[in-house]
Amino acid sequence: MRTTSLAACVSLIGLSTLVGISLAPSDQDVAQQVSRGIEQICSEATPSVVQVRSQSIRGRRGSTSEGSGVIVRPEGIVVTNYHVVKDGTRFSIVLPQGNRLPASLLGTDPDTDLAVLRIDSDDPKRSFPFLELDPRTPKVGATVLVLGNPQGLGTSVTRGIISGLGRSDLNLATYEDFLQTDAAINPGNSGGPLISLGGKVLGISTAQGLRSNGDLGICFAIPSSLVSQVVEGILEDGEVIRGWLGVQVQSWFRPDRVRGYDGISKVRISEFTDLSPARTAGLRQGDIILAVGKRRLISRKDLMTSVAVLDPGDTVQMTIWRNGEELKLPVILARRPSPDRD
Repeated sequence: MRTTSLAACVSLIGLSTLVGISLAPSDQDVAQQVSRGIEQICSEATPSVVQVRSQSIRGRRGSTSEGSGVIVRPEGIVVTNYHVVKDGTRFSIVLPQGNRLPASLLGTDPDTDLAVLRIDSDDPKRSFPFLELDPRTPKVGATVLVLGNPQGLGTSVTRGIISGLGRSDLNLATYEDFLQTDAAINPGNSGGPLISLGGKVLGISTAQGLRSNGDLGICFAIPSSLVSQVVEGILEDGEVIRGWLGVQVQSWFRPDRVRGYDGISKVRISEFTDLSPARTAGLRQGDIILAVGKRRLISRKDLMTSVAVLDPGDTVQMTIWRNGEELKLPVILARRPSPDRD
């Protein structure tokens, strides 16, 4: 069955359920086709969904944390959440069949709560089943599936829809651009995939700090566009290297109280960090940042994500509002300090 047909059928079934309409016999056939289609997607995706075990040894005592992960490269590259592995010194991957294999931690990115591991296989030519990351932004209302290992029960599946996009200010990570879903994401699902009806990974689930919200149908996933950036950075450099302005901004100021200003940006510079490239370029406290390059800003999150996708050494045109006029200043970005040095 084609993905578009399956998605349309799921929408039909969901709408019928919502408004309480009984399905005609022909529609029941469609429902059966939808069910079989989802069963097929789960069957094809499950071999790529793994359990991640992180063991921490301190003195004579040790502890083990568990979460989920997804294989995204045939050579055994696994993506999971950073908080699943952050205290670990030894790592292993449990495949759906129950096979347990050692793994190496290739790199972490605490700023996005992501980590990348590699399954250590005795056969260097071994190819693992994997799922493709889909960096496209899904549409609100799209049907999605969550796969993972909640409570250590083994691979489980829940279904829901994309409830919202671009969720931030959740205090889960430095860079927040979460997908919101009503599909259940329970403890142990952290690091598992949120997949589309096309069988591609739309995001990586996170259950960190959301146990109470999960009961309300409010769950979150890190979008694959961000996941792809982190995976590429870690595989190429062992870490994610981001551009940096070196500014702190007020996100609460009242634009309507700035004389002559009628813009939408609420990004106002409050202070500079040491060695700030923005200050070197001539930006000042009180400047309102309107745009980074061609991207117009509204919030602090917009500024952070706009700069984070750029590389150190890049020159970016900053559009600012100062003393009643709009100015453009070129800024040469520096390298963002590692989180442990901030």
